[in-house]
Amino acid sequence: MATKPTRPMESTVTRTFRAAVKIGEDYVTIEESIALPLDASDADIANAVALGWRIYAQQRDAGEAQILEARESYGADRERGALPSQLQRIDDLQKILGWDATQLSTYLQERRLDVRQLTRRQASHLIDQLRRLLDEQQRDDGPITKGQHETLQRMATTYGLELDAAVSQYLGLDVPAEQLTFGEASKLTALLQPKRRRT
Repeated sequence: MATKPTRPMESTVTRTFRAAVKIGEDYVTIEESIALPLDASDADIANAVALGWRIYAQQRDAGEAQILEARESYGADRERGALPSQLQRIDDLQKILGWDATQLSTYLQERRLDVRQLTRRQASHLIDQLRRLLDEQQRDDGPITKGQHETLQRMATTYGLELDAAVSQYLGLDVPAEQLTFGEASKLTALLQPKRRRT
């Protein structure tokens, strides 16, 4: 069976132009390539470059229009009303924080916000703020750390105090220091500072 002759691979040189445009948090890449054989004449190159620039000019004009439209759409989308999923997340965080509707309303009023009129951007920021509050709450409710206990012990020794007695005196708690929460230990540390310490 005769073998079909294969066409020899032609060597070419390629010129590529790339441009990256940022839209919101994303980047759009525009790319144009021109390929010519190695034995291309100056006229071939000139014609290819001229054609490439004509294509680029039209692509640029069309691309700029598309980019402008995308940016306007992105900005408008950010200013539209909050998504149902965002409102649900806010409601979930409110419950996890142990807040009632009045507490959430007060928190929003302090920031001149209304949950019924939140934009997507505002809702996103609010969710981030509530998450930070939750992180702080969970941290404060967590157990005292080894570093906190060592610091409190050192401070109590410096002031000639028994640490457990200091817990009772300054916090009004009848528990040993090692059973304090992170938040309680932080408060006691602040109270034992020289300027705040009661004698």
